[in-house]
Amino acid sequence: MSKIIPTPWERIEQVMQEHGIRKMSDLARRIGMTRAETIFQIKKGKINISLPLAARIAEAFPGVDEGFLLTGKRSPGAAQQIPYYINDPVVRYRKNAPPDNYLAMPYSGVRPISFATVNNEPEPIKGALVNSVVIVEEISGDELIEDRPYLIETAEALIIRFIGQDPDKSRYRAYSDNNSKKPFIIRASDIRSLFALRYILNIY
Repeated sequence: MSKIIPTPWERIEQVMQEHGIRKMSDLARRIGMTRAETIFQIKKGKINISLPLAARIAEAFPGVDEGFLLTGKRSPGAAQQIPYYINDPVVRYRKNAPPDNYLAMPYSGVRPISFATVNNEPEPIKGALVNSVVIVEEISGDELIEDRPYLIETAEALIIRFIGQDPDKSRYRAYSDNNSKKPFIIRASDIRSLFALRYILNIY
């Protein structure tokens, strides 16, 4: 069954999120428009996505399907182009910097994948080998679900661990299902950003 995103604006917003674009004006520039008025009118629900606009967006962003933009339907086999950063992934993701490459993966939901990067730590959780590719989705602290794996950014490190609640509600317990990794406590205020771990690709 095809995935359906209800409104034209949500389809455009999906493309923006997948490619790290946060402003309508930035999207307009990327697709060769001098103003974002058309995009703004779509957001307000005044107009729909036209065929020429869909063509512009599909041309600017490889992997985006014109049919998805026009109808909201995307086949299960449609690929999302995921930015792949080898070094400093969070900093480069925030700056919308050009990735080292793209990974084409089947689209499997409405929420976008943020980026892919390399795991350099020996098995921070079971199944994540050194040089494996981890694919993540940024979440807010309110969306955190306990006892699931996350890529955690602090001022000192970028690490993969499960997160559980500590009795002190201002802290979390970071742990691994790999017994060689000791659990530790991390303050909620020390977490700069959280990325839910969606896929691990081990390349042999």
